[in-house]
Amino acid sequence: MDFRDYRELIAKARSVRRYDHSRHISDGELRDLVELARFCPSATNQQKLKFKAVNDEEACRKVFESIVFAAALGKAGTPEPAERPSAYIVFFNDASIGPCKHEDVGICAEAMLLGANVMGYSGCMLQNIREDRLKSACGIDRDELEPVLVLALGKGIETVIIEDMEAGGSTAYYRDEEKAHHVPKRKLEDIML
Repeated sequence: MDFRDYRELIAKARSVRRYDHSRHISDGELRDLVELARFCPSATNQQKLKFKAVNDEEACRKVFESIVFAAALGKAGTPEPAERPSAYIVFFNDASIGPCKHEDVGICAEAMLLGANVMGYSGCMLQNIREDRLKSACGIDRDELEPVLVLALGKGIETVIIEDMEAGGSTAYYRDEEKAHHVPKRKLEDIML
């Protein structure tokens, strides 16, 4: 892979909130994505994160009821039943090892999101979660396991458009009349110091 291919992968691995719910993601594919976390850097190499892969219909419904999608879009940000993710990977911090290192969460989530895109899937990282409900949905009853992130996955059906943002403009994402999801991004000259 050359740098241009890598840049294109990063640019297309956007948060997607609408999926073809009928497109199943297999246990093996989810295991492959979780395995990517094993190879990611970890603060002081403590590897505190644990993962619950979910892809059966009832468990997916319970996880969906434990998270909030695109709060900035209000009700319009919540996918309809036929547009919901067909799988999730729930990230847990094992507090018996130590407090959560959010950089570990971000690194592992991005690695999995990029891997999902290579597989032909899309995803969305969600931290607006109802912790007790989510633990119950995942069948987790150990106090030391704290849910810290949900990676929603599926075959994306949403068009995502990255736009250059004018200096001083809004970073708020929005949907147009065709439900295309627009994501304003600061220009390179505005982030280079």
